[in-house]
Amino acid sequence: MDRLKQLGVGHITGAKGFSNESPSIIMVHGAGGRTQIWQNQIPDIGKSYHTVAIDLPGHGNTPGIGNPSIEEYAKWLMNIIDDAFEEKVILVGHSMGGAIILNSAIINPEKIQALICVSTGLRLMVAPQFLEGLMADPVTTVNAIIKYAYHPETPLSVIEEGARWMKETPRDVLYNDFRACNEFDLTHETEKIDIPALILCGEHDKLTPPKLSDKIHSSIKNSTIKIIPGAGHMLMIERPEEFNTTVLEFLASI
Repeated sequence: MDRLKQLGVGHITGAKGFSNESPSIIMVHGAGGRTQIWQNQIPDIGKSYHTVAIDLPGHGNTPGIGNPSIEEYAKWLMNIIDDAFEEKVILVGHSMGGAIILNSAIINPEKIQALICVSTGLRLMVAPQFLEGLMADPVTTVNAIIKYAYHPETPLSVIEEGARWMKETPRDVLYNDFRACNEFDLTHETEKIDIPALILCGEHDKLTPPKLSDKIHSSIKNSTIKIIPGAGHMLMIERPEEFNTTVLEFLASI
């Protein structure tokens, strides 16, 4: 989109262009991520909907130094949406991105038609050894995080690609992402959300286990949940066909 380019936001889009007849779908990556984590969604979902994956500040092709908190990321996201989109949007967020879109729904619910929360939680506590390691030895620590992120049957080439994306994120940005996750807590606020929501989680997710998704589902009255078997934290990469089918069914229902 020209407007996103003018705003300096790195992004990739699907084949279907913008239309007032259907909402735009904005996809937000997680800690240390980038638009490419949605590479299996943009072509498929993008055939039917105007689909845009964005890079957060300091990630991928968006300049900046990141943000110190989930709330600051949410404010940045909603400012971008206010500037670039006239109509309501559907927000999709993975892990930290899920936290960001939940916070966005509290900040500016009038601009959001629906939420799709992927592998996330109302709290995202990070193991102290990960936070310490991201500053002291980021390469080794990223390798350790990635081992937890993927289902054991995921091809090694896919895992290595995920590790490379994270290692290309500047160390300070990566550390601040995980620190922001660790300090995030919407436990007592999501009951305010009155927006249709789909909650997705991998059955074998070790970083944000299904019980965290259950808590989101319990706290948002207008929500549905699906736990995808044979998937870990990166279910949109590990089980793209089931992921995309579930998302498209939800979109059709709203």
